[in-house]
Amino acid sequence: MAVPAGAQAASMPVQKIAWGDCTGDAAEDKEIRCADLSVPVDWHRPRDQRTTVRLAKLPAQNSAQRVGSLLVNLGADGATAEHLPGKEKEELAELTQWFDVIAFDARGRGGSDGVTCDTGPAYTALMFSGDKQTWDRFVRDNRTWEAACRKAAGPLADNLDSWQVAHDMEAIRKALGEGRLTYYGNSYGTVFGKAYAELFPTKVHRMYLDSVQDHTSRSPMRALAPMAELARDKFERFGQWCETDSACALHPHNAREVWDQLMAKARRDPLPAPDAGQGKTVGPTQLRLNAFLSVPKASRWPQFAQALAKARAGNASELHITPSDVPTGIRVDGLAWCADFPFSQGWAGMATIERRLHAIDPRVGRLMAKMSYGRCVGLRHQGSFPPHTIAPQGLPPVLLVGGLRDNTTPPAGGRLLAGQLPGATWIDADSDHAVYLSGNRCVRDIVHRYLRTGDRPASGHVCPA
Repeated sequence: MAVPAGAQAASMPVQKIAWGDCTGDAAEDKEIRCADLSVPVDWHRPRDQRTTVRLAKLPAQNSAQRVGSLLVNLGADGATAEHLPGKEKEELAELTQWFDVIAFDARGRGGSDGVTCDTGPAYTALMFSGDKQTWDRFVRDNRTWEAACRKAAGPLADNLDSWQVAHDMEAIRKALGEGRLTYYGNSYGTVFGKAYAELFPTKVHRMYLDSVQDHTSRSPMRALAPMAELARDKFERFGQWCETDSACALHPHNAREVWDQLMAKARRDPLPAPDAGQGKTVGPTQLRLNAFLSVPKASRWPQFAQALAKARAGNASELHITPSDVPTGIRVDGLAWCADFPFSQGWAGMATIERRLHAIDPRVGRLMAKMSYGRCVGLRHQGSFPPHTIAPQGLPPVLLVGGLRDNTTPPAGGRLLAGQLPGATWIDADSDHAVYLSGNRCVRDIVHRYLRTGDRPASGHVCPA
């Protein structure tokens, strides 16, 4: 399908970008310039209905040093332009030594012309339940939400996948007047990069992919198993941290072992949580939810260890949280995710996956299945651009980086993609998710040199923390 659509796109007249003042959060930052680019709702039918894609520009600091434009999407909900003011602007500021940094909001999201959908049913409750009644109720609720959201989205609802976004990126390249595209994609932004590399390989100048979302295999287990393994390893590291660091409230005890003891006790009799209200208690589900939210991020370890210490002393109030307290309902970005990462298994299929993940990590590993795919459960319209291997011809060398401690986008998936890109360089970093944004100096220096000159270290290079 890509060949005729690409040919049609090539015949479309090239637009000029009219940069102006921004709206919303960016309105007060006069350094940031914004624009809307008109693109087809469906690139298979480029002369039919139109939609707009929001762009935001951080201009290069010095025109004499300017190399060109760098298109950026940092993932998450796909709305990088909308989020550019503030922290993300600071994280990208170094790049403006050489580039006009051009952030874009993926179609239908953020400031791009799109859809306002009510939030769908929260799938956190689904994550902590294994019974079929909960599953069936969630399927009904999710389908009701999908019908309403698709009605609000109109024709855009069927055209939110990364195949369409890649064609938007090609339109942006042309509108910027760049002969070839230089791109930085982070997390979900790497799926956009993979799609662009597949569809427009000869139009790539340089491409940096950070924390790669694996879009190469249709097997959920292939994606989920490394996530469960890293969750297990992080729990082990958390436990060892408390053994060796007096800053831990449980020192010198192993925090993982303390959690296990509290879990065994809560299964027999819920832990009292008097400060949470009269008669309030903490049971196994709440203990597991706290671990799921806290263990993956080392910055949360001190607070979690303190809460465990208090629970061991008889007051589990700081652990009193329920799945309904954690918002995980989906909106338009959920439709896009399920277009790229469909989940067609029913309750029995999900139960089988969870059992296999439980064998890898019985504490929080099995939760990874519904965390990743719960948003897609029961949706009728999925998989317009499902995961697949690629073999792009004429693609220049791509730079990919993964964090060795990243259980959101484990490096195993990034290595799979790197193996499919001719001449690609893969670098490991002793880091968590979003390596460049975290400020890793080694990675930043490599990325800056690559984007400016194309120079890269040999594959297998490891950047320290």
